[in-house]
Amino acid sequence: ISQLEFFLNLNKKIFLEKPLSLNFNEINRKIKSKVFYVGYVLRHHPIISKIKKDLENKKYGKVFHIEINCSSNVLNWRKKSSKNFMSINKSLGGGVLRELSHEIDLLLYLKNDFNKLNAKVIYSKILKNKIDTIANINIFNQSVTATINLNMISEFEKRDIIIYTDKMNIHANLLNNVFSAYTN
Repeated sequence: ISQLEFFLNLNKKIFLEKPLSLNFNEINRKIKSKVFYVGYVLRHHPIISKIKKDLENKKYGKVFHIEINCSSNVLNWRKKSSKNFMSINKSLGGGVLRELSHEIDLLLYLKNDFNKLNAKVIYSKILKNKIDTIANINIFNQSVTATINLNMISEFEKRDIIIYTDKMNIHANLLNNVFSAYTN
């Protein structure tokens, strides 16, 4: 928060990397009339841009379920091995919900009319720090369900989106830049 206050006083546009804060109400009061850009760069991935445009044009038909998956091993993210780097230190903004929040943003970017949510977060003993390492988030409205699976202690790397519609199934593999559509 103190770093944010410093930059707010400069009266400049601000580019933020996630997460901004764990306290939304406090941040919301401070940033009310400021210009912010948030670093959710996956929105600009070419496959995501195609899916967004096609969803808006109803090319795929009526969406009834979206599944987003992101799995990797946090200990492989940095070249230097450290047992206390930011990603596994909750007080520095680490943990699966903060580190892999791009997937939450992607879902809300592609379809933003959800009104119910439930989630299960797992604190694994694999990492010595008491930090969230796996999350399963279910978001839904009257006609669409969505599941976000986040895992930062997996040896199986995966980052994909699967969209189920009344006409077809869409699969976007974001690690290998592969888009596939399967007609029902």
